[in-house]
Amino acid sequence: MGSTSSVVIRWVTLADIRSYRALKWHPDPNVNLLVGPNGAGKTNLMEAIGYLPSLRSFRGVPDDGLISYEADSGVIRAGLGWGDNGHLVEIEIFRNRSRRVQVDRHRL
Repeated sequence: MGSTSSVVIRWVTLADIRSYRALKWHPDPNVNLLVGPNGAGKTNLMEAIGYLPSLRSFRGVPDDGLISYEADSGVIRAGLGWGDNGHLVEIEIFRNRSRRVQVDRHRL
């Protein structure tokens, strides 16, 4: 049987997503714990990561509910990889129009 490899999140950046004006996160390839007081943004980060494969919030809110209050748009970017392969996923969410999703700079 051939070998399989899991998809790994190599990095995530958020811009104007919920409580984050800007965030760069490089998770450890093995285990990560998000620890902090209530309201620190732990769930907001998990929501953004969960949005990547599903294009919907696990909180059941419309897309524009992910955008920071003072912004007109928000961006979730992630470097995903498996084995020696990798891809850039970019999702831009707007208040007044459809989201834009790109993989490796190619619009879907």
